[in-house]
Amino acid sequence: MSEVKKEPEKINRRSYLKYVGAGVVVVAVAGAGAYYATMPAAPPTTPTTQTVTQAATVTQASPTATVTELPPSQDPIHMNIWAFRPDIVDANSKIFAQQYNDNVKIELVAAGDYNSVVEEKLITKVPMDVFYSGGQYYFRAGRAGWIEDLNTLPDADAIKKDMYPNFLDWLTSSDGRLLGLVYFFEVKCPLANMDILEKAGLADTPPTNYEEIFDQCREIKKKGIVQYPLLADWNPVWNDGPYELYSEYMNSPKGGELFDPKTFEPIFDTNTYLADLLASWKAAYDDNLCTKDIFTLSWGDRQARFSSGQHAFLVCDEPYDMPTYNDPTRSKIAGKASLVPLGTGPDACTSWGTGLIGSYCMTKKDRGPEKTKRVNEFMEFFGWKDKDGNYRVAKEWALQTNLQSGIPAVAEDPDVVKSFISNLPYRKDKDYAILLDITSKCKQPKWFTQYWAIEFIYSLGTWSTKAVSGTVSIKDAITGMRTDAENLIKQYQQ
Repeated sequence: MSEVKKEPEKINRRSYLKYVGAGVVVVAVAGAGAYYATMPAAPPTTPTTQTVTQAATVTQASPTATVTELPPSQDPIHMNIWAFRPDIVDANSKIFAQQYNDNVKIELVAAGDYNSVVEEKLITKVPMDVFYSGGQYYFRAGRAGWIEDLNTLPDADAIKKDMYPNFLDWLTSSDGRLLGLVYFFEVKCPLANMDILEKAGLADTPPTNYEEIFDQCREIKKKGIVQYPLLADWNPVWNDGPYELYSEYMNSPKGGELFDPKTFEPIFDTNTYLADLLASWKAAYDDNLCTKDIFTLSWGDRQARFSSGQHAFLVCDEPYDMPTYNDPTRSKIAGKASLVPLGTGPDACTSWGTGLIGSYCMTKKDRGPEKTKRVNEFMEFFGWKDKDGNYRVAKEWALQTNLQSGIPAVAEDPDVVKSFISNLPYRKDKDYAILLDITSKCKQPKWFTQYWAIEFIYSLGTWSTKAVSGTVSIKDAITGMRTDAENLIKQYQQ
């Protein structure tokens, strides 16, 4: 039996879209720490049920197993996900269940902070086999010993060979454990409104670093083309302003790592490039290149404003959003939204943004050999290939949602190439080549592997906002960041 719940459709991956299809039980988990997977799901507004034939065969556990194993019909694979396109997850889980004669229960974390909810579940050991993990949280879970080393997967070597080398590095702990498989990849990079740049005579001279972006914005403002040419992603939440700060610092030839890559002691201070970087942000803010409410804009706010055609650069956003910006029914810059290519020369950024991965992680527990085999198959199905040898799940995400995967073969798939280029109408295949260039060259800070990384990211957001707005001096802000870093390191060493 499969329960299918339908919710009103919305347009972005930060929200629910819908529940459709069949093949798994989808349960909404509401509230931090709440766990309702063992309870009947609340009936939807318009109840819809569909019977799906599932496996009913009983597999005996190995005599040496330390747990009593149940058949799939009584012991489904439990997967926790966040609220983006559960219909796609549901459909793929149904295909997995059919291919492997298995049973899956999807638990949707519908309210509260996803990572906090999942972390509480890991601590309290509620039934959970696989879960989404984003940003730096899989490193945190790995350090806590909550997740399996996926080097034990039957096809681990082939999977790792299929990944972008930089992605494999990001998913590997300092002691060599493979912490997850790629669900999706994103890198926030500068997006350009080529209509404004054409009017300013700058279409053929793309900026090669962030200072040049600000300088072009000054030129555009001086010419009176738009009042606020810069739309900056400086909200202090973890994947906005802090992301921009350490990305710019890391990718600049004048910057680098904020922490020593081996000892993880802070190596930034008031005499490093970080002071110049914050000064450039403050100068852009003081020169009114951006609106004064820049620190409070949400992702949706920035998307709406860039679509309005009143900004030359969005610094920065995911190329994932290109279908919105180039859709004439949703955007006034349709056909003119483009990527900023990587430049050359001694002052050029080595890449744009920081690579962030949404991953599939497997909880660490004694399942017994048969359940372990089933969960391994599920992990490989979602994070690599289906039983027929196809990159089914990654390709589906790319075609339906414009999400990138960590596998070059998916990016080179003719259907995927055609789909992505259709959303990049300004330079077409050249814009897609720019996207792949950024993908293969983007980096991730080494200190992301540390248990305190999440807390320090929030510190960066708080202090950078104060410095740019003028609440505190740049010197005091950097001193505050360093003090926070030293205190966090000391705290987690105890």
